[in-house]
Order: sequence, then structure tokens, then C-alpha cells
Amino acid sequence: MANPPTGWYPLPPQYPPYHQFPLSSMNTRPRSHSYPPPPRPPAPMPPPTAPPYYRTFAQQPFPQPRRHTVSHPQWRPEGNAYIPRPLTPHLDYRRLFNPPLPPQPQIHILLTGNSTTPLLVFDLSAPVVSPRRRINPTQAIPLTALEIDQSATYPELQHLRIVCDAIPQWTLDLHITGRSIYPPRPDRAAIPYITVGDILHALHSHLHQDVTRDEWARLLPEQELDVSRAFTRRYKSSGAVRRAQSDGVKRVDFLLRRYHFKGFVWLYPENRIGRMNLLVGSEP
Repeated sequence: MANPPTGWYPLPPQYPPYHQFPLSSMNTRPRSHSYPPPPRPPAPMPPPTAPPYYRTFAQQPFPQPRRHTVSHPQWRPEGNAYIPRPLTPHLDYRRLFNPPLPPQPQIHILLTGNSTTPLLVFDLSAPVVSPRRRINPTQAIPLTALEIDQSATYPELQHLRIVCDAIPQWTLDLHITGRSIYPPRPDRAAIPYITVGDILHALHSHLHQDVTRDEWARLLPEQELDVSRAFTRRYKSSGAVRRAQSDGVKRVDFLLRRYHFKGFVWLYPENRIGRMNLLVGSEP
């Protein structure tokens, strides 16, 4: 082999570059950010919807409040609506001696007195129980058996006291024992709560009791004249005039001209017994 010339050095072998081809997306490392990515714009929130509002007596005898529900996942209540308030450092001892009253039950829509035009047409001075449901301003139909047997309140009650400002000396107490009611009501179904029919029949029977001599003696002369006129009007308008006249004065005569049923409103309970106030008027 011939000797290389003086001052010549062999070069190192030529290697291909480390990256012969462009880097693919699979080999690239995602570039990290020093700050979080910007938030996505929220999706448009659908308008709130309300559940249907039923007024059918057979299905919804009690007024149902309208409630708006929002089911969109992006929606959040504003102002921390569901976060309870922090406890106060002091204790309100008044709540120990005067506990808050329980919420008042709802009165059946046929019996409520919170309407300007009651749905029930009921002449309390009539000789028989004949309540009717108003279907328009000039017509009314008798109550059905389903309406009569519906609960008078929600939730159901087993004890109830009825008072009336026009005749405060007489109160009516109803209570359930087992599946029977007192005062007793003939041909009543075995229902373990006070029904619409129970109240109407008990109220009519309560008002058509005879007035005692002591109760009559407490009247002033002017009151005696007014009650006598109401008694005369009642027995003349009844079918059996002589029988009604011979029965004498009844409690309903103390209502004078206000013998039309106008509904009930709630009063504060007394000895844990619910109380309702009877409203009466001179027109049906």
C-alpha cells in the first residue's frame, strides 16, 4: 500500500443527519402554556318552563303554585341562593318559648273563602242540605259523589273546629275516630279524614238546632225583632210552612239575612286543633 502524502488526515465517516424526515405530529410534544386556556363560551340557556296547571276538581282540588324549573347543566344560581346563612353567635330564646306555627293546610277549592266569587252555592237556611257547584255566573249543578268524598283540606285532618264571627256563641267541632266521624253523618263512607261532605252536612245540622230559652233571653229587644223577622222569612220560603213554623227559632235565624255560604278561612290553631272561620253573606 502506498503511503499517504505528508499533512493529510483522514476525515471521519459521513453520517446522515439525525432527522432525515420532517417530524410527524405523533412525535411532537404538545407545547405547554404558562396560563390556562381561555374558557369556552357558555351555551345559550333555554327559557324556564313551568309545569302544567290543573284546575280539574277530580284531580287537583287544591290550588297548585306555579314553579319555574331550569334544567340546563350550565345554569348556576346567582348570589349563592342555596347556601345557608351562617349561624348567629347568639341564640334566639324566644323560639324556645314561642315555637313557630306549622304551615296552614290548604282548603279545598270548593270550600275556600279566598275567592271573590265562591264556587259553592249553599243556602244555609234551606231545610235540606243542597250544595251546588257554580259552572257560570248564572248556573250551578249539584256536587258529585267524588267531590263530596274528597278531603276538605290538604294535608288531611282528623280534628277541626269551625267558628263564625256572626254567631260566636256557637262552635262546631268535628273529629274522626277510626273511620267514623262525629257528629255522625248517615250513609257516610269509611274514610279516615274529614271530607267536604262531612263539613257541609255537619254545618247544616249545627245551624238547624233549636235555640234554647236561655239563648233567646240573652238577646236585646232589637235583636229579638231581627231574629223573628229572619225566622218568618225562613219558614215562609220553605216547602212545609206549618212544620217549619212549629219547629221554632233555630240558630241559622241568628244570621239574619246573611245565610249564604261564602267559604272558610284559616285561623290560628287552638290547643293544636285547626280552626276555620265561616264566612257568610246576604247574596249567593
